[in-house]
Amino acid sequence: MDCPIFVDLKTLTFKTMRRILTYVSAVCAVLSLQAGVPQGYYESLQGLTDQALKDAIHTLTASHTRLNYNNLFYYYRQTDAWPEDPTKIWDMYTNSHNVEFLSTDKCPSGMSREHSVPKSWWGSTENDAYSDIINLVPVDATANNKRASWPFGDVASSEWDNGVSRLGTPRSGQGGGASKVFEPADQYKGDFARIYFYMACCYQDLNWVTDGDNTMFDRYSTNWKTLNTWSVDLLLRWAREDPVSEKEINRNEAVYDCQQNRNPFVDNPELMEYIWGNKQGSAWGASEPAVDRPGDFNHDGMVDVSDVQYLINIILGKITID
Repeated sequence: MDCPIFVDLKTLTFKTMRRILTYVSAVCAVLSLQAGVPQGYYESLQGLTDQALKDAIHTLTASHTRLNYNNLFYYYRQTDAWPEDPTKIWDMYTNSHNVEFLSTDKCPSGMSREHSVPKSWWGSTENDAYSDIINLVPVDATANNKRASWPFGDVASSEWDNGVSRLGTPRSGQGGGASKVFEPADQYKGDFARIYFYMACCYQDLNWVTDGDNTMFDRYSTNWKTLNTWSVDLLLRWAREDPVSEKEINRNEAVYDCQQNRNPFVDNPELMEYIWGNKQGSAWGASEPAVDRPGDFNHDGMVDVSDVQYLINIILGKITID
């Protein structure tokens, strides 16, 4: 950008000044929420393809701070608070924001710490995955009990439905032999798909239980992709139809603050295509378009002072938008 951010304030009208201050305030608010991806964080993935790329994501994400399962509601204040009232919990199984956090770190009555990828699928061992806050989200206890350890999927016929999530028989070709699947709301399907992509990389070395309710994860020794064919088809579709949201971006930043790792599939949604999708065999690189971040007005993949400069120059007529 060759236009300086500094302008002669004497030449500006009151209306123009007010517009500039409004936009600057908006960008500063976003900057206060998002620290952004640390420089060089994904350098180790550059130029890799397929299995090597997935292995590199495993190495990158597996190194993180292990949180205490019993204290997760302390961290949920950062990761899963309702933005319009941070005293309330954002529940993706009911889309409710009526339950308040307690003054302690305990789980409020009627809520649960939900393993999006059920712990029984790796034998319930209390390992790093057991308390990984990327996988564990706060949800309504009734919905959690209904979900149990059933796989995610599209429901053909419901036996339980709370108006947001539902449980029932799977559509043809889904479920991997399971008699029931759990379907979240459309607006959260991509969120859960990207959690599953993360889990399939970060914990690819677990001894996934390949019978019982787990019909989605394979052991790395038999399938380096970890996710089996029907689950890949489902999760790719969910992720494509429900792109990364502001909620996910903000949660990813908060997770990094407390757990010291990130979900690469939130920062770089296209990564899923290079491992499971339509870009297999191609090398991933930093030139991939980053997810649109709230406040990234100049679309450079970052939210920084250059966005303030960009907006001021538009207002002053130094930049035109086609």
